[in-house]
Amino acid sequence: YKNKMVAMLPQWLNSVLGNVADPSVDGMRWDLVSQPNFKEAVGTGREIDAHLLMLSNLSKHPEQAFQVMSVIASDEVQLDVSRNGRISILISPQMQTEYAANLPQFKGKNIAGIFKAKPRETHTPLSDFDHVVSDTINDSAAELASGGKDVNTILRETEEKANAALAEAK
Repeated sequence: YKNKMVAMLPQWLNSVLGNVADPSVDGMRWDLVSQPNFKEAVGTGREIDAHLLMLSNLSKHPEQAFQVMSVIASDEVQLDVSRNGRISILISPQMQTEYAANLPQFKGKNIAGIFKAKPRETHTPLSDFDHVVSDTINDSAAELASGGKDVNTILRETEEKANAALAEAK
């Protein structure tokens, strides 16, 4: 980012939204494509990053809660969600073609590239400690992007921090 020379940044789409809204990327040439595939999963991208609404059986107002959920899942609201840079829960060509329509930084970008790959199945088995290591890696990635340290130092420090965090978590 510092030198505006990034070859590839395989991130969740919401992270991309935050990055391209950052003024430090002004002047950087960038676009969107589907992620590279592994031979065992050709045609797939990342796992689905699910955000859920659930109705609890403890709710004192289940009918009203369900009405709110129905509005959120409606075509109208989901189109607005899509136009503002969130992937819609609805599988619809219109949701895809109008994705990020309200975000000027996406004008002229390869929006179709986002939807070329099908979501990959969740990797299993999930460890109880995935979040411990992924948080450490995400922090280190941000530090690497800022250009303050070289790659080898970041890798060494990340391993040390991850091992320490795992030892503490166990």
